[in-house]
Amino acid sequence: MSKNRRINGERGTFIIDGTSANTDLNYEVIIPTEDTVLSVCTGLDNDGDSFDFKAEMNWDGTLTTAHGSLTVPRGFKITAITLTSGEIVCL
Repeated sequence: MSKNRRINGERGTFIIDGTSANTDLNYEVIIPTEDTVLSVCTGLDNDGDSFDFKAEMNWDGTLTTAHGSLTVPRGFKITAITLTSGEIVCL
């Protein structure tokens, strides 16, 4: 069962730990809090065009806490994330 949570802030800090699709997001950084598998991580580039972060930035989808934070380029936004397992914090 997903326990998506939001911590107060300008956009809030979103914690994703379920396997449901999360859309309509607006984040620039993801941080795994445990071993995590991303099945989808897409968004928009500077021009507002669709962008697949896993494919274009060579993110293989398997994240550990040793990865630290994954940051998208300036002007890009993560708008959709789906996990296979694990937990991430979105900033």
